[in-house]
Amino acid sequence: MNWFYAHYEWVIGVVLVPIAVIFIKQWLGSSPKTEDKTVAQLQQENVELRKALDASEGKLRLRDSIEKRGTLFYKHSESDPICPVCWQRDERIVYLPPSYQWSGGIRRDCQVCHETSWEVPMRR
Repeated sequence: MNWFYAHYEWVIGVVLVPIAVIFIKQWLGSSPKTEDKTVAQLQQENVELRKALDASEGKLRLRDSIEKRGTLFYKHSESDPICPVCWQRDERIVYLPPSYQWSGGIRRDCQVCHETSWEVPMRR
């Protein structure tokens, strides 16, 4: 108790007054409508953040399911290649049509971006 009496001005000024001010501001400034609106806004924000999180997790799962073999990309355990341009630029899965020989090489032409992907480069 001797410490309190020696420092009571400090205790009152630094500890008790700020706590009292915060309590009074909250007590005077709060109304049920304000609190309900705040809760509704927080719930809406929570829903939006969960949707964004789900979308991000979906993109991560998709990225993890793609692997590069040679010059082309494939989904795990699939044999049909994905266009590397569409995947790297837009993260879109566009399957390439069957390959064909061209000037000593083997190529596939994307039907979406019209870029050519070479399985075997052409000879010069």
